[in-house]
Parts: sequence; C-alpha cells; structure tokens
Amino acid sequence: MWGMGYRIDEIRAAILRVQLKKLPGIISAMHRSKYRIREALGKFPRVQLRKMVDADCAKRVNQALRAEGIVTSPQGLSNVLMTDWGLHLYSNNISLVNKTSVDGHGFPWKLVENQGLGQDYGKGLCPKADDLFERTILLAIPSCLTEHDENDIIRAFEKVLGDLL
Repeated sequence: MWGMGYRIDEIRAAILRVQLKKLPGIISAMHRSKYRIREALGKFPRVQLRKMVDADCAKRVNQALRAEGIVTSPQGLSNVLMTDWGLHLYSNNISLVNKTSVDGHGFPWKLVENQGLGQDYGKGLCPKADDLFERTILLAIPSCLTEHDENDIIRAFEKVLGDLL
C-alpha cells in the first residue's frame, strides 16, 4: 500500500555490480566499529543492546549524546529515539492511522471483508511495542568511521552513561 516500487535500470545495475565488490570491506569496517563500541558499552550493565532502562533514561541519554557531538546525520538515521523514526512506526504512518488509500477507491479499508472492523491504528494499539520504542535509541554505525570517530563515540557514551546511570 505505502511502499515504493523502485526499479533499477541497466546502467545503474552495471555500476552496482562493480561496486558490490567493495561490500566485504564495507561490512568489515562496520563490524570493527560496532564491536569496538559494543565492547565499551559492556561496562554499563543497565544498558542492553536493543533496549534502554526506561523512556526518560533513553531521552536523557539521547540528548546528552547529542550535546557531546554524537548527532544525527542529515538523513536522520543516527542517535534518534525510536519514537522519532518516522513511518517505520505504525502510529507515525498517517495513511495507516487515517485509513487513507493510495488507489483512490479506499482499498483495503472499503473491502466488504473489512467492513465493521473499526480498528484504530493510533498510538496505543500495540502497548508493548510502544513501550519498547520509547526506550530505544538508534545509533547507526556507518562504514566510514575512523578509529578517532569510534573513540569519540565511546568517550561520549562513557561520559553520558557514567553521569546518568
């Protein structure tokens, strides 16, 4: 319903085929950074991968990391609270919440099979997921981090988590 039907043309496919040879090196660089940062975070037993202690703590860590220079990229993919992550969350998808259709005929909301369902897709439909979203910070690890960048991230986490947890 809301996805994009992107297709790649032959020229871009040919370029991509050559560029794919770089993929093992890119993945290796990402793994190096990720595991170095994960190891440093192991000193903080209250921080677990994929979740934070509570929503207030997640918000404070997010804001404090930003104050330390660990900020979002222009695409909004790094050091963001999960609740601010856009259309990936059901309650942020206006088309879903408002039950609007892309086909102009109300599909799938106006299907006979769906008449009378009356489902509300606003925040609160999935309380356990909502709770997890509020406690989660996304920190993307790009392939271009230098050792200096990794050290900056580690130092910021050590300072912020040492002060807040």
